[in-house]
Formats: sequence, C-alpha cells, structure tokens
Amino acid sequence: MGVSKIAVTMLGPSHSGKTMFMHGMYATLSAGIEGYFLNTKDPDKDLELMETWDLLCDEGQLPPPTSELPTSYEFVFKHGVRSLVDIDWMDFRGGATVERADNGTDVAQLRERLKKSDSIYLVLDGQHVGDWIKSGTPANVTRGPMKVSHLSGHISRTVEARLSAGLPAPSLVVLITKIDLLAGITGMPKKDAIFKAMDNLQNLVPIAYSEGVTTLICPVQLGDFGISNQRKVDPAKLDVRYMHKPIIFSLLYDINYRIARDSRKLEELRARRQATEDELKQLQAGFWNGFFKRNQIAERIEGVGGIRAAMEEVAQELKTARARVDQLWKELDTLRIIEDGKIRENGKSR
Repeated sequence: MGVSKIAVTMLGPSHSGKTMFMHGMYATLSAGIEGYFLNTKDPDKDLELMETWDLLCDEGQLPPPTSELPTSYEFVFKHGVRSLVDIDWMDFRGGATVERADNGTDVAQLRERLKKSDSIYLVLDGQHVGDWIKSGTPANVTRGPMKVSHLSGHISRTVEARLSAGLPAPSLVVLITKIDLLAGITGMPKKDAIFKAMDNLQNLVPIAYSEGVTTLICPVQLGDFGISNQRKVDPAKLDVRYMHKPIIFSLLYDINYRIARDSRKLEELRARRQATEDELKQLQAGFWNGFFKRNQIAERIEGVGGIRAAMEEVAQELKTARARVDQLWKELDTLRIIEDGKIRENGKSR
C-alpha cells in the first residue's frame, strides 16, 4: 500500500503535559517497543530530543515548555526496518489554543494547521481529570482549567472543514496525562480511577462521541512525580506508560481510510473490466464483425489484461493492509475506542 504521510497536531492548555508526552513517546519508540520504532528524518533533531531526554533521566530536568514558535518534527514510524507512515508532528504552546488570532502569529497558524491535521491529540491534565472524578464526573463542564469546551470547538470546526473539502474527519486521541496523580486525588486505586474516567468521559468530552468521529482514549504517564510546579523531578521515579499507543492508533485510522479508498478503487476496476469484456464480446460476435474490427478487439483484450493486473495489485495491497490492521488492533486491546458515538471494546475486560 505504500507509505503515506499524516499530520498530527496536539491541543491542550498550558502545563497539560503535551510536550512531556511527545518526549516520552519519542524516547520510548526510538529505542523500540513491541517491534515498533520512531525516528526523526533529521539526525540533528534526534540528537536534540535525546539530549533533552538524557537531562530528564540524569538530572530530573523536565523538557522546556513550547515557545510561541511551534515545535515541528518529521518522524518516520516503522515496524522493524519497514517504514509504515511519515508523520508531520507539530506542538503548539497551550496559549495558542485559547487566545484570539490577533494575540500571536501562532494562534492563526494553529487554526490553519488544524484544517490539515489527519489526527488531533486532545490533552487532558490528569490532575484536573482527578478533580473532575472526585466531584462526581459532572456533565456540561463549560469552564475550568482543562478548557474542554474551547478545545472541542476547534475539533468541531476542523471536522466540518475537512468533510466540506472532501477529506476524512481527523482521528481523535484523548490523552489523559499524569495518571500517577489519579489515585492520590480521587482516593481510588489508579486502575479504578482510569476506568471511572473512561466510563464517564462522554460527560467531559462529548465531541469524542460524535457521529463521524473515531476516538482513542489513552491514559499516559511519564513517571510517579506527584503534584509539583517545579521544573525538576526525581529521575528515579521515571515510569513511562502507554506512550507509543496513540501513534499506533493514528496509523490504524489512516490504514483503515486507505483500505476503504482502495476497496472503492477495486470495485471501480471490476466495473471497468466487466464493461470492457462486454464490449469485447460484442466486437467478437460473428465472423465478419470480428475480422473487420480486429484492431479494436486487440485493444480491448489488452485493456482487460491491464485492468486485471491493476486489480491484482490493489487486491494484494488490501491483503497486506488488512493484515497490518489486525496486528495494530492487538496493540490497542487494553484501550477504549469510540466509533460514531459507540464504544468499541477492543480486547480485555477489566
């Protein structure tokens, strides 16, 4: 099926964990996990990312927040040495999602970027999710530090704009960061708090359950750092969880879109082959008809052969893609996926 390119954009208020997630994701996947790898196309970018990660591992220095100049990376996601998808990744500062366009060039840039985004990562700070759980998981949360209503508006406008342009809706990943905080805030075991959030997330992020939207709910953590406003943490408490899952989901959604596209292409080729074969039969009907139209007959025979070859190529690509999808689903079997407002339980029950 070849290697496609997808654009991923992160949305979330300041200090929600967007940048730390990106660094944790890259460190996890650059080393390799479950046979999957992530590399930068620019070796200098790899050095930059790993130097930041080394500072965290050695000295507990957290990655710096994103400046008004958005951070952009060109990643290649691989299984083994085989490239699966190129990723155009862009991280904006939290303020760009909640400010007016005339407050900074990155605000307007973010809005334009969303229209081109194949996958959007909505980042919810685990500390505030914990507070929401503790308060009884209320619905219609129009205010608060997570800025869910405002961010949902960005997502809704993006979906509408892309569908109007004949493009697929972007996939949506709801990242619940800092899940190490949930137990202490809610008074529940961390696992129970995570399921409490997932079971009631429609109250908090109803856009994730909208028709035409496919959503992954993914809890992640960088470490057991606790609540702190300091830029330094105890590196001994580094404990990365689930960081590679969102990229797998973004790839899965992209492959499923391409499967649907190529399935339509295969049906069109079948129709063309049938129409060409019908023309060929008409041209061949009767001795004299076939004799005088032998050039047209030869053209139709050659055309049928070309269509069959194209069909075989598309069919093989579909077979490979479906096998890849089966493999990717297994990587997500502990997480929850929402399709057109319905929960798809893809694996183990709790």
